[in-house]
Amino acid sequence: MKASVRLHREWNLEKHLRHIEGEGWVTMQDPDGMVFPKIKGKHGVRDRKNDGTYIGSDFICMYPGSKFPLHTHEGDHEIYFIEGNGFVHINGEDIAVRAGHTIHIPAEYPHGVWVEDNASGPLVFAAAGHPHIHVDSHKRMQTITSEEARKSAKFYGFWLFFALFLFMLTSWSFALYIKSLSSW
Repeated sequence: MKASVRLHREWNLEKHLRHIEGEGWVTMQDPDGMVFPKIKGKHGVRDRKNDGTYIGSDFICMYPGSKFPLHTHEGDHEIYFIEGNGFVHINGEDIAVRAGHTIHIPAEYPHGVWVEDNASGPLVFAAAGHPHIHVDSHKRMQTITSEEARKSAKFYGFWLFFALFLFMLTSWSFALYIKSLSSW
């Protein structure tokens, strides 16, 4: 007996398969419409999910000396590094990356990608995310200042500390309660 699969969306080879080589590279810009120097992007694959949002990936090429400022995205994304060497700044530290690495970046984490001035070549990667926004859209990222990132880290750090404190207080109170039961 054959299983029946109900397809709600159409798969299309021309729409759902892309290669990094060839034409189609575009400039990338910040939320104010300013072009990022020495950085270009190329539309990858993208499609609408059943919930109406988009999932997709794009190619990005960063030449030596280029840098994305600290920014966040509306959704989580993952980067697969195809060629070159560079750095991802996240959670207050610079993480060295090279071809073959992949990294997951939660939406709320301020991060940036940069390439040293003396790098031997470009850093090329595929960035996949949900919800997906095209590489040439000024709405792709929300840039933030270092001060905003520090405030955000302090805010999350405070709540993490507070949650840990409550956990310890609850555990201590529970231990005292159990001890009082054993003395009956």
